[in-house]
Amino acid sequence: MNEAIGKDRVRSIRLSARVEEIINNQPGDKFTSKLERFVLELNDTIDERRKYLDKVNREIVQKEQELRNIKNKISSIGDIAKSISKIQSEIEHLGDSIKQYKVI
Repeated sequence: MNEAIGKDRVRSIRLSARVEEIINNQPGDKFTSKLERFVLELNDTIDERRKYLDKVNREIVQKEQELRNIKNKISSIGDIAKSISKIQSEIEHLGDSIKQYKVI
């Protein structure tokens, strides 16, 4: 990573305080070496970061589908519970009707 390419180039750039702080927090002795190391590291790892991000996004999509499936199952269970409650009520009503006709 310590490439000597372009070391003879002098550039003047303006940076925000935040960017300067980020660069200064990098390992190295001088601002130029910190900046160079930071840029090269980002450049060298961008493909790996993109692959990881793609993987995470696929996992998110998969988990969202699983969540939709669970919600659908919960909704179905709720519908079944309502049907059972309705049937139970009808059975109780039939039981009450039968009691009216029962001869002792």
